[in-house]
Amino acid sequence: MTLRYEWQRFYKAAVSETQPGEMQEAITKAEHTIQRRLADCLPPIMDAAEKRAIGDTLAALAVLKSLKLILCRAGNLNPTGRAWRGVL
Repeated sequence: MTLRYEWQRFYKAAVSETQPGEMQEAITKAEHTIQRRLADCLPPIMDAAEKRAIGDTLAALAVLKSLKLILCRAGNLNPTGRAWRGVL
């Protein structure tokens, strides 16, 4: 993954996280970093490519959170995100 924007570092960390218990923290950091970027950069200043990248990244983070929730509901993760039954 080529990192074009500073906030992408946090996204990469979130999707690379292999410890379920640490996944939520990494996702939250990525989301907060993106929110700060959006707050700091007025729309006319941000280029269209970064806007698209932010939208795609927020969608991917939502999928990652949903996957964690599905695993938790299926009994493969406990509510703290720690794996049960050797999953993840």
